[in-house]
Amino acid sequence: MHPHPSRLGARRATVWTVGARMGAVRALSRRLRQDGIEIVTLESTSDYWRIWFFLLEACGLAVQLVSASQAKTLGRGRG
Repeated sequence: MHPHPSRLGARRATVWTVGARMGAVRALSRRLRQDGIEIVTLESTSDYWRIWFFLLEACGLAVQLVSASQAKTLGRGRG
């Protein structure tokens, strides 16, 4: 989530569909950094999170892993 452009103090979420290929994940990390994103939260589903974790981290983003129940709580948003 990042600051809402027109509502002071509000946050907004953006959802992208990104293929799990190295080039696509690197492009996503560049986009996130351009948007000022510093921390990425991943749901730790099976082994699927691994490519995302290691590539996003290698591109300079802080990555945190959460369980499915934690991800649902985060998905409800705040503000």
